Amino acid sequence: MPNCIYAKHGFVIIPFKRGYIVHNTKKPFKTGHTHIAIYKNAKSVIYHAHRRTVPDCYNSYFIESLIRVSTDSHFKKTLTAIKVSLGDYKGYNRINKEEKCWKRNPKIKH
Repeated sequence: MPNCIYAKHGFVIIPFKRGYIVHNTKKPFKTGHTHIAIYKNAKSVIYHAHRRTVPDCYNSYFIESLIRVSTDSHFKKTLTAIKVSLGDYKGYNRINKEEKCWKRNPKIKH
């Protein structure tokens, strides 16, 4: 990829407008990419998607980003359960800049 600034474990980070695109090269671009505003968070998405781990602190947008780039169906089910438990999920393309960071729910197996 000509504009790729980071590549690891089949994931690439591409700069785009005022942020970055994280793309899983093992999936079609349409279903295997997500937009992230901060480079550090883009690398964090790759880290957690590759290791199939849930971060200690997350918001609904981060969880949705992990779902989009992940290929593991079991991990996607776990993330979907977390997303549903957040309750006030507003959708993939809408992110509230003042959205709070939720801690892990001990009732959900991660």
